Amino acid sequence: MDPKLNWNAHCEDLAKSLNSVIFLLRRLADKLSPNAVLTAFHATFLSRATYAIVCWGHSSSASLIFSCQRRAVRAISGLGYRENCKDYFIKLKILTIPAIFILECVVFIHYHRDDFKVANHQYPTRTVNNLVVPFSRLNVTRNVSNWWGIKFFNALPENVRNLNRTVFKRSISRFLCKLAPYTFDEFFNAIKDEKF
Repeated sequence: MDPKLNWNAHCEDLAKSLNSVIFLLRRLADKLSPNAVLTAFHATFLSRATYAIVCWGHSSSASLIFSCQRRAVRAISGLGYRENCKDYFIKLKILTIPAIFILECVVFIHYHRDDFKVANHQYPTRTVNNLVVPFSRLNVTRNVSNWWGIKFFNALPENVRNLNRTVFKRSISRFLCKLAPYTFDEFFNAIKDEKF
C-alpha cells in the first residue's frame, strides 16, 4: 500500500507479475488444448489478479490489471493484440475485473446486511429499503468497498436482494458473466433492465 492510499504501487507490481503469466499463457496456447490453457489461466492468472480485489478494485489503477486480463483472454483465444475480446469473456465464462469487484462487494454487503443502516423513511418510495450510503467529502474515503458495495447493492432489484446467500451469489455471478462489464456504469445501466 502506498502513502496516498490509491493502490497505484500495488497495481503496478501486480501488473508486472501478471505480464509474465501472460507470456506463459501464450506459450501454452501453442501446445495445449483450450480447456487446459483456460485451467492454467484460472490457476496462475486469475487467482493472483483478484486477490484482495475488494480492497483495491475501485481504484483508477485497477485499469492496469483489467488491461492485463484482456491481454490474457486474447492469448487464450488466439486473438490479435488489438482485437475486441468482450465476446470471448462471455464465451469462456470469465468475469471481467470490474465484474469480480462488483460481485465481491455485493456478496460482502449481502452477508453483512444487518451491519448497515437502512433508509426506512416514512414514505413508501422506491428507495425505502435501500441501505444508507455513508457521506464522504473526499474521493479517497468514498472509494472503499463499503461505499461502492452499498451503491451496487442498492441498484439491485428488491427480490434479488432478498435471495438466500447461495442463490444470490449464483444469480449475480450469472448476470455479470453474461454482461461482461468493462465499467461500473455498464453494470448500473444494465441492471435496470435485467429480469432475474
